[in-house]
Amino acid sequence: LLGGRLGRVVVDAGHGGKDPGAVGFGGLKEKNVNLDIASRVARNLREAGVDVIQTRSNDTFISLAERTAMASRPGVDLFVSIHSNATKSRSASGIEVYYIGALNFDDKCEAQRLHNEKKLCSLLNMRKDSREVRGIVTDMLYAHKVEDGPRLADAVSRGLTQGLGQSSRGSKPARFYVLRNTLVPAVLVEVGFISNPKEAGQLKEGAYRQKIADAITKSLMRYVYAQGI
Repeated sequence: LLGGRLGRVVVDAGHGGKDPGAVGFGGLKEKNVNLDIASRVARNLREAGVDVIQTRSNDTFISLAERTAMASRPGVDLFVSIHSNATKSRSASGIEVYYIGALNFDDKCEAQRLHNEKKLCSLLNMRKDSREVRGIVTDMLYAHKVEDGPRLADAVSRGLTQGLGQSSRGSKPARFYVLRNTLVPAVLVEVGFISNPKEAGQLKEGAYRQKIADAITKSLMRYVYAQGI
């Protein structure tokens, strides 16, 4: 983040291709809802002058490893993964946003995380194979990620619940793969329950999906300017 501006954001549409995600009320497929909302967020950000990387822009399968690798390129500021919630209870409702808490030793040594760290450092202007410098860079990234993740999640949670008039299930830590193995502040956003008849009906509507995208976009921009970085 430079000068209180977003440089580059990775927008991740959860699931896709052979992986439909949850299938909710009326046969609504999570992968389709996620892709449409993520594409709207990406368009909003681009119109605001932000550089965007979409992990997928159509109905294709992208591995979790590939998604985190895309978010480990130089210049990436934030990672936002869009998902739709589901549960056996049709009454469950509301917005949830997840972030990563402190990583344990095994998390820090996870193969994909180490791969992403090495790949990022190889693209930076530093002396080749400088383990000491690489360690400093990765420690700084880790500290920034763990410190800012909760604040980012809270900003998105508040922005969505206010913008949509929906109940909030809060922001909370989780150990999802894309949260553990990305190197920048990252959130996974559950935009509503497709297993809930009312919310599934809303999520089918393009106008409501646009409201979600607008709320996420505004939350990201507010978060960045509030940090004053």
